[in-house]
Amino acid sequence: MRRVAVTLSFIQLTGLCACTTPESLATPAANEQAARVLNLTADSRAELLEAVNSALSSSAVTVADDALTDSNILIIERTPARDASGVRLSGRDFDRPQHFDLRLSGSQCVLIHQESQRRFPLKQVKCEALSAKPAS
Repeated sequence: MRRVAVTLSFIQLTGLCACTTPESLATPAANEQAARVLNLTADSRAELLEAVNSALSSSAVTVADDALTDSNILIIERTPARDASGVRLSGRDFDRPQHFDLRLSGSQCVLIHQESQRRFPLKQVKCEALSAKPAS
């Protein structure tokens, strides 16, 4: 009986060692660079919005048309509650802003949700290293 328990434990440990980290939770590579979006199109904007909504488990997030075009940081805040006349309701808002970081990994843009460290490779979005000078 003891031999079976030891064998099962060994099999479980072997299985755990074989597990890999999903791409969405992998840590950033050392050669990744801060990036900005180039030529945001309707398709790339939709993909960016889908990644943000997925990270926040939402479907109602709005993102500015020029998001991530000048900076690699995107901050999403909850819209404060307002009354019928548009006046902000009093009370404390306990939701913290959510932070995203756009990185260039090789030739691929990756959006990283800072709070969860989830990574979202963006196939439609074209970006360049933030240190690169824009073409004049």
